[in-house]
Amino acid sequence: MPRGGNRDGRETFVVDTLRLRDKGSVPPAPQTGAVEFYFRNRIAYWLDEDGVEHPFGGFGVSASPGFTWGRKGTVSSGVYLLNDDVPSNVTGRVVPFTGPTIRKIFVTNGSASTFNVSLYEHDGVTYTLLTTVSLSSQRAASFTVNVPVTTGKQLAIKITSGSADNPVVGVILDGAL
Repeated sequence: MPRGGNRDGRETFVVDTLRLRDKGSVPPAPQTGAVEFYFRNRIAYWLDEDGVEHPFGGFGVSASPGFTWGRKGTVSSGVYLLNDDVPSNVTGRVVPFTGPTIRKIFVTNGSASTFNVSLYEHDGVTYTLLTTVSLSSQRAASFTVNVPVTTGKQLAIKITSGSADNPVVGVILDGAL
């Protein structure tokens, strides 16, 4: 039943039934003016009336509080941060999600320093740069990003320019289990 009238100029509707479908592939476009919701491999999507598939943003499981890396002392350019005393380029944090995306990167540092932090994904052999964030005479910074990651790959963190004092870097991801 349409709502709004004089109170709200937008066309809004109350939905009494929502049918969710489990699809192996993208279904055909729904009828004009309709939207269809479905799941594929446990990820929720919706189709617009043109048949364009849209994954639900922020719908899924977060790795909150996230994954973190750090290193004690002064860390120069070219040095990887550690996962529990192991360099992250040797053994990184494995990404166990389906459709993982990095949403936030946060960096803390013992003194106001200028340096770049680069985030890589790897399998122990091939290293792919995902993104780089920069701090300029800062002790802490937070960056909102939208960086897709490959399921099953490992994440590594490297100081790629400047130097940091006792740095800690964290990421928050989302994706489906």
